[in-house]
Amino acid sequence: MAKLTLITGGAKSGKSEVAEDMYANEHGVCYIATSVIRANQDSEMKLKIKKHRQRRPADWTTEERYKDLVFLF
Repeated sequence: MAKLTLITGGAKSGKSEVAEDMYANEHGVCYIATSVIRANQDSEMKLKIKKHRQRRPADWTTEERYKDLVFLF
């Protein structure tokens, strides 16, 4: 049976790291990234997104969405 884990918290509170640590040794993970990626983002946000992408294991699937999340389930 599939497992669904929801991690909530404020902006820049470490949610991503918590999720990545919890499932670091798991395979077949679907990671839902909810940041909006915009062309006019500042360099700090672009770097943050790049680091998040690099930390995730290659065998994880990533869905980058910030709205209509219900359709993923």
